[in-house]
Amino acid sequence: MLMVTRDFTELKELEEQHRNVSEADTQACAQLEERFRKQLESQKRECAQIETLLQAAEDRERTFAAERDEAGRTRTRPSPDPTARVGGATEPARRPGPRPALGSLMAL
Repeated sequence: MLMVTRDFTELKELEEQHRNVSEADTQACAQLEERFRKQLESQKRECAQIETLLQAAEDRERTFAAERDEAGRTRTRPSPDPTARVGGATEPARRPGPRPALGSLMAL
């Protein structure tokens, strides 16, 4: 009878230890889940910020390309005829005067 009581007591102690381990595991698992959830939320925010920065960079790139293309079209357009009448004037447009010598430019 003493052996049965001792075995029963040991069984109860083992059940209690198992329950404590299970509760500890459950708590640890819950803590890990919470930590991973917070990390996931943080990473989602960071991804959204990166996507916003990428979109802004793409917008700037498109704007730059459009400005570059417009500048290229402007450079390749034929120059207006300097002798053409401007705004209905009866005199031809004035041509710029003689260019200064290179030495005089270096002195500036």
